[in-house]
This record gives sequence, C-alpha cells and structure tokens, in this order.
Amino acid sequence: MLFDNLSIGLDVATALSVIAAAIAFIWNSVNSSRRESEERQKEIVRERIERRKEIIKEQVFRVVDKLIDEQIFLFMEISKIENQLRDGKTTQDLTPFRDLIVKFLYIFESRIDPIGNVYGDGRFLELVDNYKSEIDAWFANFYQLISPDSKKSWDFEIMYEPATITKKHINNLLVASEAYIDSL
Repeated sequence: MLFDNLSIGLDVATALSVIAAAIAFIWNSVNSSRRESEERQKEIVRERIERRKEIIKEQVFRVVDKLIDEQIFLFMEISKIENQLRDGKTTQDLTPFRDLIVKFLYIFESRIDPIGNVYGDGRFLELVDNYKSEIDAWFANFYQLISPDSKKSWDFEIMYEPATITKKHINNLLVASEAYIDSL
C-alpha cells in the first residue's frame, strides 16, 4: 500500500513535471516567435527608412545637378550681357538681365518645392523663401544702382551676385538635405 501511494505520488509528480515542461516549452516558443517577429518588423522598418533616405538623396542630387547646370547657364548668360554692355551693343536696357534672374528664381523654386512638399519639415521651403528674399534684396539694390538718381558707380560685379547667391543656396540645399536625412 505504501508503494502504491508512493507510485501514485511519483506518477503525479512526473505528470506535473511533464506538463510544466510542456508549458515552459510552449511559453518559450511563443516568446521566441514574438521576439523574432519584432526583430523582423524592426528590420523592415530600418530597411524602409534606409530606402527612403536613398530616394531622398537621389532626388536631391538630381535637383542639385540640374540647378548647377542652370547656374552655369546663368553665369554664361550674365557674361554675354556684360560683354554686350561693355561693347556698347546694349545700352540702358537691362530687361533681358532682369528676365534672366526672374526666370532663374522660378527655376530654383520649381525644382525645390516638390522636394519640400513631399519630404521635410519645412526646411526646404524655408530655403526657397530665404533664396527669394536674398534675390529680392539684390533686386532692390540693383534697381537703386541703375536708377537715374543713383550716386553709386556701375560695377559689373553686381551682375554676378545672383549666381553667387544661387551657389550659396545650392550648398544650403545639400546641407539641409543631409540634416533632414540624418534626422530620419
């Protein structure tokens, strides 16, 4: 009788031990599966962020390449107008020069606005606003210089300031895009 009770006790203990081991196995499997799933999700998120960064870089560099090409064109056109002024072929009519700067302002804005509207926290749109403000300030100084009441002497260097301002803002675009990408 004593052995029967002991045998039943051992059977119950063995059964409980097997049940506990099964529960522990299931628990560990569920936790392991959950951890693997979380790690996969984190990896997917990391891959998406990296892909997004690459897309932004590609778009920004494409825009910068186009802006640099446009800046080179702007510089060449300014040189042509300067040469015409120096040769006396164009006198007093700076409308083509003004139109060139206005056109480039539009090009700069139209190239960057889509990036700012899709990506960003406003830093790209702020860059465009700053560029417009500097060009507007330059125009104000330029119009004062060419007005009949101006006491300032003509300087051909002022004609190249829009290209310099543009170059500065292209560099600012690169810095802003790197900062934006780093913040992702």
